[in-house]
Amino acid sequence: MATGYIPARIARSHRERASATEAIDDLIKFRLVESLLRQPDAPATAAELAGRLGFHSVEVTAMALDELAEAGVLASTRRAGQLGYLVRAEPRLRAELADLVAAGPPGLFNRLAAASVQRVKRLLRKRS
Repeated sequence: MATGYIPARIARSHRERASATEAIDDLIKFRLVESLLRQPDAPATAAELAGRLGFHSVEVTAMALDELAEAGVLASTRRAGQLGYLVRAEPRLRAELADLVAAGPPGLFNRLAAASVQRVKRLLRKRS
């Protein structure tokens, strides 16, 4: 049986949402959460975050942000007509994310980097 990407909103019910650490399943998402945790109450747009982190694609950045919002890690808000994202204000969630970012063991980075490579390959296949 072939497996593929299944959006969080389809794959799981709200009761079965992924934990924050499960939702951060690639290096792009890790870097986004890491950046947003530095100013947890200040929303940022996909374009701002892509520029801040040196990501070349605002589209890929926006997709990752949407997935994190669907998983309950981020909240989205409209600001001057633009969609902004910030870490949800739940203390338990913020503590879990801070611990994940602080720990960042080598195994985690290797797993996230491998997932990032697979995501890019899937995107390139879709475009060709």
